[in-house]
Amino acid sequence: MPGFLPESLQAFFKDPQEIFQMYVNTANKLVNPWAETFGDMQTMLLKGLTGNKDAYMDFVKNWQKNYETTFAQLFRAPNIGMNRELADKLSKNMDKFMDYMNVLSEFSATIYRVGTESMETLLQKYQEMIEQDAQPKTFKEFYELWWKTSEEAYQQLFGTEDFAKLLSQVVDAGVVFKKNQDSLLEEFFKQMPVPLKSEMNDLYKTLYDLKKEVRNLKRRISSLEEVGGE
Repeated sequence: MPGFLPESLQAFFKDPQEIFQMYVNTANKLVNPWAETFGDMQTMLLKGLTGNKDAYMDFVKNWQKNYETTFAQLFRAPNIGMNRELADKLSKNMDKFMDYMNVLSEFSATIYRVGTESMETLLQKYQEMIEQDAQPKTFKEFYELWWKTSEEAYQQLFGTEDFAKLLSQVVDAGVVFKKNQDSLLEEFFKQMPVPLKSEMNDLYKTLYDLKKEVRNLKRRISSLEEVGGE
């Protein structure tokens, strides 16, 4: 039986224990980084959910680091087999989705951090106003104090180069993920009796070109008729 198999498969039949150990080692490489940092990441997340903005940012960064050193390598590896093209698109789509979620998490954490800081500033201002007996007397006055404090904090954030770069990363990652998602969906719908998006785009372009050509022909006919009438 081994004589009829490729060398890669012959190795399995010769020493299945060695192949199994390779599988275990690979699985450990995927799991160990998460297992080793699970306790610390859990602590970071709990602190972040209770208002510690720095802890939440650390959680997001550690999650991204673990993903890049584990599952990202798996999703980006080339596939083999009859359906490797579809498998490649599935893996690539998942990887792009995780890239998008990673940068979106960092974006959300940044917004959350500034929101927390602005609330702390608001409470400090309010305490100082109470001491001076100048605190807001109505809900409208308090609301104006709140939105002015928040607006000032977010304007400072939005004006930084780091935020502009982060926003650009979110938009780019979202566009790339959407493009890969559309490509993957088309691959699935190829076997179904429905028109694909790419086919409809080709149809729309053909109709546009035909309408453009008809308009040009009409102009030429009108010009010839004017010349003939003269």
